[in-house]
Amino acid sequence: MTEGIGLVRMSHLCLSSTNLDACEAFYINLVGGKLVFEFRNESGDRYGIFISLGEGTFLEIFLSDKEVISSELCRFRHFCLQVQDINCAVKHFMDAGYSPQVTIGKVDQVPQFWVEDPNGIKIEFHELSNPNLPQFRYC
Repeated sequence: MTEGIGLVRMSHLCLSSTNLDACEAFYINLVGGKLVFEFRNESGDRYGIFISLGEGTFLEIFLSDKEVISSELCRFRHFCLQVQDINCAVKHFMDAGYSPQVTIGKVDQVPQFWVEDPNGIKIEFHELSNPNLPQFRYC
């Protein structure tokens, strides 16, 4: 826990999508997340999903075709998921038809690769197994 507000970790990231089924297939079947619960309205129609990404971090996805971020000052770039073995993760995505290429971060020297989810959101996958990496002590 850090000082100040008592920050523990990022709890969840919320996304909008026009295709919940494609997102569910990507984040659960391909990435390996676990469905925690579904958001359903009074009629029983599913309009959102809540997915565990491990160790108390979650992804929340709502069915929507509305643009959520529309600010001159804010531009969403990507989010990152940590994996245990970068080479194993690359093979997993290659087997699913993706073409990830491992690169090394210029400043932090972290092995990483990138793919896009069904919404075109860029996702970085990286491995933090080297204790000499600057962010390793915070993991």
